[in-house]
Amino acid sequence: MLREAEDSQLTDDIWVYAEYTPQKLHNVTGELLGAARSLAEHTRGKVCAVIIGRDVEKYGKDLISYGADIVYVLDETIFDSYNNELYTRALEKLVREYRPKIFLFGSVFDRRDLAPRLAARLKTGIISECGRVYFDENGRLSADKTSFGGNFLGKIVFRDGKKTALITARPGVLEGMYEPDRSGEIVRVQGQADSSDMMTQIREVAKLAKKAVALTDADIIVSGGRGVGGPEGFDIIYKLADRLNGVVGASRVAVDLGWIGFEHQVGQAGATVKPKIYIACGISGATQHIVGMWESDIVIAINTHRYAAIFNFADYGIVGDLFEVIPKLLEELDK
Repeated sequence: MLREAEDSQLTDDIWVYAEYTPQKLHNVTGELLGAARSLAEHTRGKVCAVIIGRDVEKYGKDLISYGADIVYVLDETIFDSYNNELYTRALEKLVREYRPKIFLFGSVFDRRDLAPRLAARLKTGIISECGRVYFDENGRLSADKTSFGGNFLGKIVFRDGKKTALITARPGVLEGMYEPDRSGEIVRVQGQADSSDMMTQIREVAKLAKKAVALTDADIIVSGGRGVGGPEGFDIIYKLADRLNGVVGASRVAVDLGWIGFEHQVGQAGATVKPKIYIACGISGATQHIVGMWESDIVIAINTHRYAAIFNFADYGIVGDLFEVIPKLLEELDK
């Protein structure tokens, strides 16, 4: 049966794998559904979302509002915790049965292994960490991808139209939409995986004592770099972020030096963010960092070096010592 489905022609449908947190859908899910709607205008197919887990049917209406015509819900006890083997097997069965033209994934920290493994199972192509996804002037599915720290922009084209094309995109690089009155269909799917698909078992999930950092969801980010001088230098960064109801980010240098955890890193090797306000404190402006925050609505830079590269990307620049500037900002905010 799977072989017959595999040999059949692809549909015109565009699929999106839905990422979520215990409280809400991940921002990248809405962004991917927005991209899927644009692609579906070309293929004339449906936009479908796939969500896997426990108690996830509650997200069905939101997925429709973000652009899904059909939501496939895999809600079973076996999917209680993320297991790559189970999730890959379930998605493989769905793809072979329904034959979507394109399958979009968000490149989030703890799911980056899912799309590549699915691509290997399906023996199909995958573009990872892409930006714009589109059909070019020749009608070929294409994606833009930056390389070499953002210095090179390449166009990658899918030539094999007989297999589902897989694409992953980092959060914050695509545009989403939300229409609360949209209508769609929710389809409950069961029996896509069982314990025999598991080579490993999760015995216990240990929660981190520290609070999770939701950089990709933040409207305001205050980031520190080498200029903070050490781990204690982030104390004032936290104060400003807390006062603005924002979150703390960091450059790769600060993370590599052990001043702050990797979960705070913004840049090519960290998170790609798109906040309303990004405040860069003591950050020089290396390309590796810029590619992770350049789409911020407003960038404010604080640096002692007048010719620091970060000022080339800033809407507002303050030449000064962050340990003198930030206390003055806090004083003004307190007023």
